[in-house]
Amino acid sequence: TPHKWLNAPVSPSTRHSARFMIAFSLVELLVVIAVLVVLAALGLPALKNGLEAGRSAKCMANLKSIGVAVQQFAAENNGRVLTFDLDPADQGGIEDRWFQGLAATVGNTNQSVQWDGQALNNIWEQLACPCVPKKYRSWHNTTYAVNYYQDPPGIVRTLRMQRVKTPSKFLYMADGWAFFFSSKDIDNPGWPPPGSWGADLSGRPAGNSDRWVFFPHNGKCNGLFLDGHVETFSGRIPSTVIKP
Repeated sequence: TPHKWLNAPVSPSTRHSARFMIAFSLVELLVVIAVLVVLAALGLPALKNGLEAGRSAKCMANLKSIGVAVQQFAAENNGRVLTFDLDPADQGGIEDRWFQGLAATVGNTNQSVQWDGQALNNIWEQLACPCVPKKYRSWHNTTYAVNYYQDPPGIVRTLRMQRVKTPSKFLYMADGWAFFFSSKDIDNPGWPPPGSWGADLSGRPAGNSDRWVFFPHNGKCNGLFLDGHVETFSGRIPSTVIKP
């Protein structure tokens, strides 16, 4: 009959060949999977490093943009350099906290953004370090800390660009939380920063004591100098640039 071959007996040699082909196919599949796993394991660190390099480059570009705004603001305001809560405060109707006072210049908009929470959020969201999650950010999405040591609280002094002898050695800002106030070397506290970095009722983060600087780029930290150039620090920021 036409379908008689369907009921034909299968020889032992045929069964053996079929089992061999199935076994060989499984071995091949396992080998391919193993090779893919090895390639993925080798490629992931390179991919991670590549992504980190891109994020660090974006952070440096953000700091350079802020540096341009600092220079422009100083040129338009008698050399004035904003830090954090200067004394006397709010001169000329400009809020002294750097992320408020610089907002109009950075955002190329009117000065009303100084007191507009959402407008400030939008401006600094665009200039946030991409390595810093929102839970570690400061007011209005800021991810950089200004050098508060140069205008410490309680001293009636306003920092002016013309008073700075060597702007290229003056660290103005670094990855961190709003501001830092220290005359000593700032060491890498680890990443993520220790403690709870949500602001408490006093407006301070609960971790990292009085330093409040991040090293989010694989143990490195980016810093903006007053002349506008950006440097990367590994492991610590020397006091020679904190207090030049």
